[in-house]
Amino acid sequence: MTPADPVKALIDQFSYTGQQGAIWKGFDRFLDTDRYLNLGYSSRFQTHLIGSPQRRLVAQVAMELTRGGVAPGDRLVDLGCGRGGPTLDLATELEVEAIGIDLVPYNLHLARINTYDALATPRFIQGDISHLPIRDGVAEAVTAIDSLVYIDRTERVMAELARILDPEATAVITDLMLGDAGDVETATLERFEDAWGLAAIVDIETYRAGIEASGLHIDAWTDLTPYSVGQFRAWTSRYLTLRAGHTSSLIERTFDRLDLDIDAIDEQVEAAHDILPHLRHVMVRSRIRGD
Repeated sequence: MTPADPVKALIDQFSYTGQQGAIWKGFDRFLDTDRYLNLGYSSRFQTHLIGSPQRRLVAQVAMELTRGGVAPGDRLVDLGCGRGGPTLDLATELEVEAIGIDLVPYNLHLARINTYDALATPRFIQGDISHLPIRDGVAEAVTAIDSLVYIDRTERVMAELARILDPEATAVITDLMLGDAGDVETATLERFEDAWGLAAIVDIETYRAGIEASGLHIDAWTDLTPYSVGQFRAWTSRYLTLRAGHTSSLIERTFDRLDLDIDAIDEQVEAAHDILPHLRHVMVRSRIRGD
């Protein structure tokens, strides 16, 4: 069910004033969510609770941009830049001129703090991904790292992405989609979308078609699922087991001391647990299709 005001709901979630922000407040205790808001990347023997899985995902995106020909001095626009960690990492590693776009003022506030004394100096602008405050064809690179899943009107967003790309430019997107929509009950999917404040999640073929319809050509399609979403269900299983066991009251007291909404977190974890086997986390590299 789409909220009456999806923009306000998104701002509330990532400003921690909305119910959907509860789990992000919890993540703040052990992940770099003050800088990164993506799903992360963990290879074999790594976990999502040690090191910086979110930073590791950005490193994967940087490698994909390099494969696509992005070079020092290029202009990169990071759509849904969140709290600035990815934008700064890409600007530093690739030596590009980086601009971050995000809808949430609190995210942009943190992004500017996080990059204040950095050698690379990204610019951050408040804006809606579906109506970008960027001129046509000015970007040699565009990224959207796990951000489009919060935005409706995917075809319009893809068209905006294509509009700001230079004709020789590269776009790299990481996003969530369904492996096969026919395998998922509508109620299960909608519960997940509602609990996490997400836009409608589509299946892989629909997603591919949306990219191609916007005038982009897919150069590379990489399944990140084993290194991200594929690891989460072990975590949700442990959490739900603890909540059903003798430690449940201890968890409730701990969450209360930390000012965490345990009912909201329970709903988010349960909703994720049911849908995770059906989700795919994919990295797509694309460019403007030549005629």
